[in-house]
Amino acid sequence: MKWSFKIAEVFGISIKVHAIFLLLLAYIGWANAAMGGLRAGIEAVIFFSVIFFFVLLHELGHSLVAMRYGVKVIDIVLLPIGGVARMENLPTKPLQEILVALAGPAVNFAFVIAILLINVAVGRPLAFPDFQLSGQDFWNSILSLNFFMGTFNLLPAFPMDGGRVLRGVLATRMSYARATHVASSVGQALAVLMGLAGVFYFHSFWIAIIAAFIFMGAGTEDQMVHLREAIASLTVTQVMSRRVCALQPNDPLRTALELSYQGCQDDFPVLEEGRLVGILPKQRVLTAMQEGGVEAPVRTFMLTRFSAVGPYASLARVYEEMAAQNLSAVPVIENGRILGMLTLENIGRYVLVAASLEGKKS
Repeated sequence: MKWSFKIAEVFGISIKVHAIFLLLLAYIGWANAAMGGLRAGIEAVIFFSVIFFFVLLHELGHSLVAMRYGVKVIDIVLLPIGGVARMENLPTKPLQEILVALAGPAVNFAFVIAILLINVAVGRPLAFPDFQLSGQDFWNSILSLNFFMGTFNLLPAFPMDGGRVLRGVLATRMSYARATHVASSVGQALAVLMGLAGVFYFHSFWIAIIAAFIFMGAGTEDQMVHLREAIASLTVTQVMSRRVCALQPNDPLRTALELSYQGCQDDFPVLEEGRLVGILPKQRVLTAMQEGGVEAPVRTFMLTRFSAVGPYASLARVYEEMAAQNLSAVPVIENGRILGMLTLENIGRYVLVAASLEGKKS
């Protein structure tokens, strides 16, 4: 993920923080210091960091159970709105998906039980739940945080864990795609109710924003599963672009722009003596223009580390890898020779055409 930085590695999983997360942390420290002095600022930063420590543990819960079922976990990224464990794929068996989804909240509820038992053992008074999370009563605040995090994530709405549990349960009685559609619809309905309650009952702008994220996340999940189902039986060669315009390392960036304007393509393979030596994606061209101008050589800005696929690879698998690695295009090669380019646009266009033809048949 762009603008994220690796800070650690746990069980072979890279732990990253997004740059905006660090900016938010700095702002929280500055705002609290401005109101209550340096000590208040430091305490706020520490408490905010502790919150995201438990977010990290929550995501590790998901990741470790997923790895048990053979899922490759790319990394865990901490964002201002929470954390995300990026996986190349998810378990396809309903029970496995349910267990992976429940693992995160289970970590939070384990801490709730542990802190409750410790408080009772030492005779510490409880003010649970304390949803202010002020940090003034640290342990009660941590107790409330984990209770809230575990409970909220069990809402049956994508992208919450409860939405995946609901889909897993439904998938035992219907197709995976149908289960996703039903769970997505339930999630969007809950998001609408949550947004209305946030605006008209709680008068909370933040609740409305969270509801909007849930609504969009549910719709995105439904679309993604529909797309994967549409391409499940296809290979790369059936969808890739065979008409490929290639660049050479010493070509100026202007050549890429001219070819793009002529309707050739937006992402270019770079060949040297017929050998694939790099890739020049569209976004890289735009960045290069700002830094080096249109006469700068392609060699300076091309990517020399890139992913390539074979023509008979599973399209669904390649699509998942492209999405996980945030790739807009990959070259298709066989025996060292480039056969074409596969782009997200190719895949999207195929699905639209296939859906249109299916609609006409029905």
